[in-house]
Amino acid sequence: MTLRKEFVLKPEFKELWDRINSKTRYSVRIDTEKLIEETVKAIQGIEIRPPRVVIRKARVNIDDEGAFEAIQLSSAKTLVDLVGRYALPNLAETMTNLLEKTTPPVRLSRRTLIEIVARTEKKAEALDNPFEFASSVVRVLKDKLADFLVNGIQYEKIGKWYEMSQLEEAFEAWQDYVVPARHSVYDAVEWESNQEREFVEGLERNRQVRMYIKLPRWFKVPTPVGDYNPDWAIVWEHHDEHGEPTGKPFLYLVAETKSTLQKQKWRPDEKRKTDCGEKHFQEALGTKYRIVT
Repeated sequence: MTLRKEFVLKPEFKELWDRINSKTRYSVRIDTEKLIEETVKAIQGIEIRPPRVVIRKARVNIDDEGAFEAIQLSSAKTLVDLVGRYALPNLAETMTNLLEKTTPPVRLSRRTLIEIVARTEKKAEALDNPFEFASSVVRVLKDKLADFLVNGIQYEKIGKWYEMSQLEEAFEAWQDYVVPARHSVYDAVEWESNQEREFVEGLERNRQVRMYIKLPRWFKVPTPVGDYNPDWAIVWEHHDEHGEPTGKPFLYLVAETKSTLQKQKWRPDEKRKTDCGEKHFQEALGTKYRIVT
């Protein structure tokens, strides 16, 4: 695929790039009391079983190719109940260690962790199986915290940019995964899913699409749940009911392609990253951002 230098030199592409290329950093405000409340509420619905040693009888078969197959011969039987056999660990310290060993590491104050333990109704389970209790709290906390971080995030420009000179002049792609393009900054567009391929074909058919670019992988927005690489940047020309340009200023926008607009069907981090992308582009850069199918 080859970069169309004549497209890059057009005023509308320069304007598009100027509207999206600023790098940002984010800051976050979290309502700690609400985080504690929602975490405690979520913990109530988690089953925490007491620790025990369980035995099962099984036979292992090995076939001619060396593959193992385990055949269970008896149901599980509790051999030893471990409740009360070991000293109770420091729960706040255990949770702190678990949070710091996650990716990315999370740090919460000891006071917040102690408050969660103090408010939970699962104190008996915490005494019976402290490690499982701490692990369950950490899983809930990370999930809740990710939502709180995204909801309370604010972006600001840092005086650095993605330079237009970073666009590769040419790069290779599998021909079966490429759509020839007349309106793209490159002479063809590589697609990674059927929805992307259909979206590119739709852009090529639409006369109001002045030009577009599939944003390169190095074009990233920082978020609390990992860097976000938006899909498309588009220059849109307004047409009247007869299909003729109206002369109105071009619309410059960033678009993210999804198979559905129903966010409850997305993976949690997909939703969080697009929420951050919307705040980055619309609030910090003043550029329209849309989820599209």
